[in-house]
Amino acid sequence: DFWGEAINTAAYLLNRCPTKRLQSKVPEEVWSGKKPQVTHLRIFGSLCFRHVPDEKRKKLEDKSEPMIIVGYHSAGSYRLYNPRTKKIVITRDVFIDENNSWNWGKQASHQGSTATTIPFTLEDNKDEEPQR
Repeated sequence: DFWGEAINTAAYLLNRCPTKRLQSKVPEEVWSGKKPQVTHLRIFGSLCFRHVPDEKRKKLEDKSEPMIIVGYHSAGSYRLYNPRTKKIVITRDVFIDENNSWNWGKQASHQGSTATTIPFTLEDNKDEEPQR
């Protein structure tokens, strides 16, 4: 349920939009005295990939993990939802793919995975003598 995140994001965006009541000025500009940056704004719910630092992963593990952008943080970072852990993460180090969104029909543990499963059977050869 992302209603809280959606409302916070809507308020964040409205504070960066001009309004007639303030003579076409932006509320953030009136409050802080400087024009806000809007180049970091992205589509709510977009698929994104958070970089996993070297110290938090093993050598052969993925360098990024798929997440969903659900908002902005005041320090210029993004609020991301991790569907695997079901937690919100705040980070700057992210690649956002605005052309794609999370596939909620798939299980979270397999989303974005590049691993391939190869079925095999293990035969038990107890009756045979060991080969030399």
